[in-house]
Amino acid sequence: MIPPAFAELPFGEKLVLWALRLWVRAHTDDTNAHEFLNTGFKLAGAKAAYPALDGLMTVLATAGYGNVDIRMPNCAEISHGEHRILGAIAALQQGHGAELSVIKTFVTPEPVF
Repeated sequence: MIPPAFAELPFGEKLVLWALRLWVRAHTDDTNAHEFLNTGFKLAGAKAAYPALDGLMTVLATAGYGNVDIRMPNCAEISHGEHRILGAIAALQQGHGAELSVIKTFVTPEPVF
């Protein structure tokens, strides 16, 4: 399956993808984007969502699941890794459990043959 372009996503998914891309850039550059991202979620009417996203990204960044392709914030394309993270978030929202195993299933890099 080919992931859709950023412009084709619904607003909520655009917000989450934008935030995870900025979160990764800040983490990689050893800067702090928390206030900026928190404000973005607050202005979008989803104030409670940013702490959950921050927690998820912290787990992913420290759990050692390998490299996940996260694009630059202004990239029009969505990587397969980003698509899988969005899928993990959707699964958690639909009540498929908050266990790390659900997240791991969606974000563990696919084997390369």
